[in-house]
Amino acid sequence: METYTAFLVNASGRYIEFASLRCESDDEAIKAASAYRDEMAVELWCHGRFVARIDNRPSALPPARYVARSP
Repeated sequence: METYTAFLVNASGRYIEFASLRCESDDEAIKAASAYRDEMAVELWCHGRFVARIDNRPSALPPARYVARSP
């Protein structure tokens, strides 16, 4: 089992928080780190090795408004 570190990255690209994850593989660690992407982007590292960057989910867009034009 490896120790991975998931860094939360703000809009300016700075690390603001982190979480340690113990996982069997990179794929398992990516799935675990994906839970944090609702808040902001996540960079996943295993010791000094970059594993992945997971962008945050875009916020839900409001429904489109349609305006009827008069003839």
